[in-house]
Amino acid sequence: MSSPPASSGPSAPHLTGLSLYLVLGAVYLSILCLAMDRTMLSPALGTITSEFGTIKDVGWYTSSNLMTTAATQCLYGAVYKVFNTKWTFVASIVLFEVGSLIAALSPTSSVLILGRAVSGLGGAGLSSGSYVIIAKVVPLQKRASFLGLFGGIWGIASICGPLLGGYFAGSVTWRWCFYINLPIGGMTLLAMLFFPSPNTYDDGKNPKMTFISKLLQLDLLGAAALLPAVVTLLLALQWGGGEFSWSSAAIVGLFLGSGLLYVIFAVIQIKRQDKGLLPPSLFKERDVACGMLYNFFFGAFYYVMLPYLSIYHQAVQGVHANQVGLRLLPLSLAAVLSSTLSGIVISRLKTYNFVLLVETGVAAIAAGLMLRFSLGTPASYWIPSEILWGLGVGAGFQIAQLVLQNTVPYHMIPQASAGVQFFGILGGAVSVASAQAAFQNGLVDAMRKNVPQVTPNIVVNTGATQLRHTLESLGQPDTVIQAVLDCYAIGLKNTFYICTAAATASFFVALGFRWKSPAYIVPARSN
Repeated sequence: MSSPPASSGPSAPHLTGLSLYLVLGAVYLSILCLAMDRTMLSPALGTITSEFGTIKDVGWYTSSNLMTTAATQCLYGAVYKVFNTKWTFVASIVLFEVGSLIAALSPTSSVLILGRAVSGLGGAGLSSGSYVIIAKVVPLQKRASFLGLFGGIWGIASICGPLLGGYFAGSVTWRWCFYINLPIGGMTLLAMLFFPSPNTYDDGKNPKMTFISKLLQLDLLGAAALLPAVVTLLLALQWGGGEFSWSSAAIVGLFLGSGLLYVIFAVIQIKRQDKGLLPPSLFKERDVACGMLYNFFFGAFYYVMLPYLSIYHQAVQGVHANQVGLRLLPLSLAAVLSSTLSGIVISRLKTYNFVLLVETGVAAIAAGLMLRFSLGTPASYWIPSEILWGLGVGAGFQIAQLVLQNTVPYHMIPQASAGVQFFGILGGAVSVASAQAAFQNGLVDAMRKNVPQVTPNIVVNTGATQLRHTLESLGQPDTVIQAVLDCYAIGLKNTFYICTAAATASFFVALGFRWKSPAYIVPARSN
C-alpha cells in the first residue's frame, strides 16, 4: 500500500510575518528545553551519584524520563488532533517546568527520579506538539527547512549542554542543570501567546463539540493498556539481573504482564482503526513502518552512549566534572556538522536514503571502536571514535520525521508523528534500562572474578567521581585501584555493545525505505 503524499491540509491556517516567527520561536525554544535537558545531565551524573552516595540509580535518571515520555507520546498525538493545539502545548510546557523544578530541589535520589518522570510527561507533549505546529503553520514545500532547524538546535545543545552541565556540576551545583529550564520555559510560554487558537488540529471540524465529547474521541482504553505495558517492560529490564534474578517470579511476571498488555493494546488498535493511538493503517505504509522501526533503534543507541561515555571519562579516566564537556566536544561538533551537511546532501541527491545508510553505518563502526575503550585509552583513539559517532548521530536525527511528513495525509500527521517519536523514545527507554543492568552486572561479575578482595557493593554504592577517593580511603593499593577501574571499563563496555547492536540494526532497517525524492524537492501530484 502506498499512501498519498502528505498535504498541507485544505484549511490549514499557515502563518506569515511576525506571527509565524513568534510561533516558530516558541517551538524552537521548547525543542531547546528538551535538548538541553537530555544533553546537560550526562556530565553531571558522576557528581549526582557522589552526592546521593550510589551509582545504582544512575540509569533511572534517564530512563524514568524516557519511560513517562514513551508511555504518553501516542496519547498526545490523539490529544493534539482533538483538543486545542495551543493550550495543549502550553499545558505541556507547564508540566515540563514543574518536573524540572522538582528535580532541581530534590533532596534525595528518589525525588530526583520523580522530577525526571514528571518532566518526561511534559516533554512528550512538547515533542509531539512541535511537529504538529510546524505541520499546521508551515506549507509542505517549506517544511523541510524549518524541520531541519530541529537538528541544528539539537546540535547546538549537544555542544552547550555537556559544557554547561560539566560547569554547573564542577563549579556551581548540578541542580542548575534543571533550574536553567525555568527561564527558557517562561520565554516559550510568552511566545506561545501569539499562536492563534483553533479548535483542533483539523481546524474547527465540529467546533461545538463539548469537552466530554472530545474526551470520548480519545483512545483512553488503548492508553490504559499502553502505559502499564511500557512501564512493566522497562521495570523488568531495569531490575533484571540486579534487584532480582532474570528467572525470578517478579521479572518473569513483569515480562508476561507487559506482553499481555501489548497484545491487548494491539487488539484495541485494530478495533478502533484510525481513531486509535497507533492506527493500523500507518503500518501498511512501508516508509512509515520503516521510519518507526528505524527510530526505535536510533533511540536505542542515541540515548545510551552519551551518559555512559561521560561516566567513562569521569570514573575510568579520572576527569573532573567540569572537563567532561570538553571531552565530549569532538562528538558534539561532529554532530552539528553532519546535521548541517545531511540537509544539503538530501537536497542535492534528491533522496534521503543515501544519508540514512551512511549515518547508520558510521554510527555502527564508531560504537564498535568504542568497545576497545579501557583505562589507558589515549586521546589519539577516543577523539576519532567520538568524531565518528557524532557524524553518524547528527546526520540521522530528523530523517524519520522528514519521511513521515512527506508520506502520510495531513489529517494523520499528529498520530503518525507521535508514533514515530514513541518508537524512538521507547527504543531509548528500553536500551537505557538494559544498559544499566548490563553495566552493573558486568561490573560486579568482573570484580568478583578479578578483584575478589574488594566488595562489589562498595563500588556500586559509590558515586563515579568519588570512586578513586573511596578506594584510597579504604587503604587499597594502586594495583587494586587500577584493577577496579579495569572492571569498571568492562561494565561500561557492555553498554557499548548495546549501542553497536542497535546501530547495526538501524542500518539494515534503513535498507527498507523506498528510494524516492521527498515531496518538497519534487512536488507530488494532487490527491
